[in-house]
Amino acid sequence: MGFLICLALFMAISPLVDIPSKWIPFGILLGLGLVCALLILKFQKSLAIASTAMFGGVLISIAVDFYIEKFLLLTYAWKRITVESEGESCWFSWIILAIWPLFFVVGSIVQFRLTARYVDHKGKDDKKEHFYGSEKAIKRYRNMNKSGDVVTTSWLRNKRKEPEEERQDQLIEDTTNV
Repeated sequence: MGFLICLALFMAISPLVDIPSKWIPFGILLGLGLVCALLILKFQKSLAIASTAMFGGVLISIAVDFYIEKFLLLTYAWKRITVESEGESCWFSWIILAIWPLFFVVGSIVQFRLTARYVDHKGKDDKKEHFYGSEKAIKRYRNMNKSGDVVTTSWLRNKRKEPEEERQDQLIEDTTNV
């Protein structure tokens, strides 16, 4: 997430500022990446949603760039990070780049409102259990059958009847062996 934020920053300021050394972008990328990594440990749910939405927006904009400009925008971004001399990017590249924040917002809204409603990324169980579809049936079945599953119940029933049946089977065997 930090890398993508830094990439967007370099893309935005590249026409305005001349960066003298190649180490400056790599230092900023590393620093912002570490800061975002520490922040995602603290705010797991919200930043996990934000980072996946941001990554999805980047992938969509790269795919559009591939189909329209054959990775012209991606090459321009790489040249900005490595501080190579580059030509001006076309106005169409900036429109393709605008897809990124648009899909970031759309992806964040979809994930916050629909997908991650009952998900906790800390590994703790919620106090309220939410079951859907077949999970409800399984829970209902477990509440009705406290002694175990179907195999265990039928096995117990057979074991209770077994002593009488075993004596009868033994008598039949004894009479046939004589």
